[in-house]
Amino acid sequence: MNKLSLALTTVSALVAAATAGSARAADDMYVGAGIGVRSHVDLNCAAAANCDRNGNASGKIYFGKDLTDTWGAEAFAFRVGKATGTVGSPAGDVPGNVKADGLGVAGTARAQVNDFTFKARLGAAYVHGRTSYDAGGSDSKNTLAPVVGAGVSYALNKQWSLNADVDVVRAKYSSQEKASTQLYTLGASYRF
Repeated sequence: MNKLSLALTTVSALVAAATAGSARAADDMYVGAGIGVRSHVDLNCAAAANCDRNGNASGKIYFGKDLTDTWGAEAFAFRVGKATGTVGSPAGDVPGNVKADGLGVAGTARAQVNDFTFKARLGAAYVHGRTSYDAGGSDSKNTLAPVVGAGVSYALNKQWSLNADVDVVRAKYSSQEKASTQLYTLGASYRF
């Protein structure tokens, strides 16, 4: 079994266990998506001719289950688009770019105030990071990385909410390059 299959199986098993172990109503499950309004990768820009630490085409999708009034679980997939700067290579620091995608699970804690819900997430993600060097060549790295996140939701009605989230993952993009990445998203979720 390859690593991606193992990660998908693990995420599916954890979500199934969280869902099966809960006696709460079915309307405590939700799905959502967020478009990356900003994703910042902590790259060095000293030796790079081009420097854009903000990844393009970023976002996430997720499935969640409220286990109690305060605690829950989420399974998610995310993508951080290409960020450009100085990256580590076998020859030292060189100009290049990085991007990543991953699958993960997180425990959630939330507090509700009227139509607003404030949420914190702590979990782990299986991340596939890729580095491309401007002079040619590339490298990639698969890692298990911690994920920390926070967000706020505004309920439009019983099913639909608007969401603003930030998630932080420290990913390895190659054997020589690792960086903290902050993914800021705006999106919507639906309870069923």
